[in-house]
Amino acid sequence: MFARVLCLDLAARLPKGTVVAFPEAASEDSAVRVEVEVAAFEGTTAGLVHLDARFTVRDPRTGSRIARESRLERAASGEGTAAVVAAMSAAIGELADAIARELAAVSARSSG
Repeated sequence: MFARVLCLDLAARLPKGTVVAFPEAASEDSAVRVEVEVAAFEGTTAGLVHLDARFTVRDPRTGSRIARESRLERAASGEGTAAVVAAMSAAIGELADAIARELAAVSARSSG
């Protein structure tokens, strides 16, 4: 479910691109590949969400590789499961924002 939500969030932030999740086969002419490793993704009973992830952006055309770590913490806006799930979704959105920023930087370097 995490990969699906992250792909949807990235696709929303990258309207010109196509986002394909592994193990789907990416086309040989894929411009950029992103690998995401999630070390922790949990919500506490106190309503705090932690997302620790590392992502790597690779551009096969240029051979460039950028690795970043993302440690996000988000408080649920209320009590209960629905509030924690919403905070988890927001944390995934923040990770998608960070990845999208790196993709934009790679794209700018490739076209400039």
